[in-house]
Amino acid sequence: MTKSAEAAAWIFQESPNIFDGAAAACEQPTGLIRWLVTHSEGYILPGQPAFVWRAGSRGGFVAAGVISAPPEPDVLSAGDLQHWHAAKARDLSRSSRWWVPVQMRRRFKAGQYSRERLKAHPILGSQQPICPAHVGSNFAVSAECLNALRVLLK
Repeated sequence: MTKSAEAAAWIFQESPNIFDGAAAACEQPTGLIRWLVTHSEGYILPGQPAFVWRAGSRGGFVAAGVISAPPEPDVLSAGDLQHWHAAKARDLSRSSRWWVPVQMRRRFKAGQYSRERLKAHPILGSQQPICPAHVGSNFAVSAECLNALRVLLK
């Protein structure tokens, strides 16, 4: 597991029954979405690559982009939370949380970069959340894994 301080990139995990990040990115004319950060907010830097991973049995990469600014604490309005499951949106609108703006630049077809396909990769097979060890919303990516992702996602 890559330590946050050594991150070359980030994987932001969406759980389809809680949040649909890919849909959120599609509906924004600029492709800019604000992603909930559950930890490591001090290590997420503008310019770092960002990837969206869909959790679940049909998990896989669904989008890629770049961090456009450092994470900041904020309380979002219910309107900002339209792609969140209603109960989670209510919870998130009650208190300040850390959010990072991510400029989405590419979307991938469903199943194009699936967990099953990536588990066999010699480098990416051990990267969280491809090889899940715990649930989380953001995962640090090593320089080695980032290079492998760049080759794979061309």
